[in-house]
Amino acid sequence: MGSSGAYYDRDVSVVSKLSSGVSTFAQEQMSRSVLSNDLLPFERKLVSAHRNPLVYVYDVTGSMGTLPKLIYDKMPMIAGQIVEQKYLEDPDVSLAAVGDVTSDRGPLQVCDFSVIKSLDPWLQKIWIEGGGGGQHFESYEFMAYFYARCCDMPNAQLPILLFTGDEGFREQLLGSELKKRFGGQHENINTSVIFAELKAKFMDNVFLLHRYYNNYGLDSEIVAQWEKVLGKNYVIKLPDDTAIADLTLGILALVSGKRTLSGYVEDMKNRPLEMGGKKYKPQTQERINQVTEALKPLETMLKEKNVQKKKDGPVNPAQSQKNTSKKGGGLKV
Repeated sequence: MGSSGAYYDRDVSVVSKLSSGVSTFAQEQMSRSVLSNDLLPFERKLVSAHRNPLVYVYDVTGSMGTLPKLIYDKMPMIAGQIVEQKYLEDPDVSLAAVGDVTSDRGPLQVCDFSVIKSLDPWLQKIWIEGGGGGQHFESYEFMAYFYARCCDMPNAQLPILLFTGDEGFREQLLGSELKKRFGGQHENINTSVIFAELKAKFMDNVFLLHRYYNNYGLDSEIVAQWEKVLGKNYVIKLPDDTAIADLTLGILALVSGKRTLSGYVEDMKNRPLEMGGKKYKPQTQERINQVTEALKPLETMLKEKNVQKKKDGPVNPAQSQKNTSKKGGGLKV
């Protein structure tokens, strides 16, 4: 038996897969049927003391299929590449699972920030409820509110938040519902205001990895809604569920400036065929092409931003943290 050693505390040397592509291990570990009280966001405040805090929010409703379990399967590889390729220099990670507050029993599940090596105990607490409200909205806006107002990152130099989901969000947050979910005192607020706060707190590094929504012909409407609050090039389309790790790592590599897109393509081509005792198949050219196309708009945008930064001069990296920490209406702790 092997393990992922210095990168991740999980044995990945013997893994068999179901016809869905999910490993039997993920199927076993991610099949809990009750909500863990440890993940309730009520009266919690998260703190990261690291320079590169990463938040990974993913949809666990029924329309997402097996993608949440694939994320579990891919986490050792994601962790290993972040560390080995130095995409993030001083990372810790907060995982979060989102459903629908109008229908689900566990719509908001939030994990503390943890070093990458020790994410599995948190992953195994997440309940993949597989619910959803039967329409094209999930409660991403509640997660945006939580990380905008109930999360401190005093040393952050490059914070990044990734949503993974397929549906839209509701345009208004009610203070009464926020109080029910988070405790404290809150006011009614438009969701666009919260996403603006979230982007400021995370220094503009908030992205959606969008899984195609295959119902009611609403995918383009959903994409447009996200692009309105995040920006067009911050919504990155997932070409295939099994590309989730490659796309996640590509975003981190490009946003951190550790790789150009062509440099990241070389990383995909040259990944070790064995890591942590597990043997991997070489990445196919088809997958490399898919990921390259998905990331091209991001690379173009980042180049433009870098040109503008050089024109504007140096900026205090902690300023957005100070600004957002002064905003009221959040959890009182």
